[in-house]
Amino acid sequence: MADAATIAVYSAQLTALEGSIKALNNFSQGITADALPSVVYLQTQHDLLEYLFQQASNIILQLEGQGEGTNRRGPFMAMYCETKTDLLKWIRVRERAERRDASPRGQANALEQTLIAGPSRPDHLPRIELPRFNGSPTEWSAFRSRFEKRVSALTEDADKYAFLGKCFERYEPARNASEAFENSGMPFDQAWRKLEERFYKQRIAFEGYFFNFLRHRRGKEPNPRTILGLVDAVDTMLSATKQIAGQTSESDKVANGLLICLVKERLDEQTLMKLEERLDLQKLYSWKEFKEELEKMANQLTCKTAVENAHATRKANKAAAYSATKTSAGGSKPPIQQSRECAFCANSSHATHACKEFGALSIEARREETRKKNLCYNCLSKTHNVRNCTSNGRCRDCKGRHHTMLHENRGQGKERTTKVMQ
Repeated sequence: MADAATIAVYSAQLTALEGSIKALNNFSQGITADALPSVVYLQTQHDLLEYLFQQASNIILQLEGQGEGTNRRGPFMAMYCETKTDLLKWIRVRERAERRDASPRGQANALEQTLIAGPSRPDHLPRIELPRFNGSPTEWSAFRSRFEKRVSALTEDADKYAFLGKCFERYEPARNASEAFENSGMPFDQAWRKLEERFYKQRIAFEGYFFNFLRHRRGKEPNPRTILGLVDAVDTMLSATKQIAGQTSESDKVANGLLICLVKERLDEQTLMKLEERLDLQKLYSWKEFKEELEKMANQLTCKTAVENAHATRKANKAAAYSATKTSAGGSKPPIQQSRECAFCANSSHATHACKEFGALSIEARREETRKKNLCYNCLSKTHNVRNCTSNGRCRDCKGRHHTMLHENRGQGKERTTKVMQ
């Protein structure tokens, strides 16, 4: 024999779900091409429809198993199919419109429409992601605040349960508890209080914020993002722990001093040194005052980096412009860079022409080494030959196109030298 109380609970739940789907049906039928919501908004409504349909189908199966609800499946399925068809149709229409707007012509038209003053539409707002709960008691306070703001406009418990199920997708114990409360017919407000009692532990949450801050590692070098990230971590810890403890006033000087010391341990050495130069040795700082000094230093580092990047960019542009001007004016290639490593003894502390061992050789031996190592006859570089040499240097004895160390200095004329080189 069927349990009358259970049937009544299931019937009430199904009625609420049917009302929610009916509201979605009214929404889909009220859509027009002139006031078409965004794809994200339409897809969200479609996802909600699927979730409500799944919940309602399970309840209908329960009722049918107890010999009830057989006459409710047909109208329910008809309303679901009609709503789904409408939503999918408008999603496709909206996607085609957005692809058309993405073209250059469409972008210009969209810009013109944006510049025209007109009433704002809520469906143009960006999609707001639902908060997610991962099971940590430390995260419950923030999750509770965000979730309550998201569902404040909902009136039906079925809708609130549907959104809550999405928020608990990544944490199975909370999701199972929520579904159990919903299936039992418990009002949402009562279920919400029970979930908070089960998953929110005040002391663990309170201590968790301190442990999260203590896990911050010390910075390696001055970096505005690191400094501001440290400031944000402290502010988050203070605001959350004060909310848990029910404290609204500033903490005492001892607590401020302890907090400032913990922050100093996580600053890099250069930032800490500059910070100590700024602070008054005879003053006990509050966290608010200390934070202001850190923010000033972060802003200065940001400005310094921006100035250095701009200077480097100007310097690179100036060098590129000079090189391009010189090339176009003279029609010559940029000078070939010469290696500073000695081609004779492979010593990087001097060039070939300054090598004592090379200088101690006879003229013929130097010429032979130059040929063997494929060195430039004009500058003794190993990176190019004499035909590609851009050096303006010439032999100091005869002004020929060879190095002075390769000049035959006893009764040999310029013609002999040129012939040898060729």
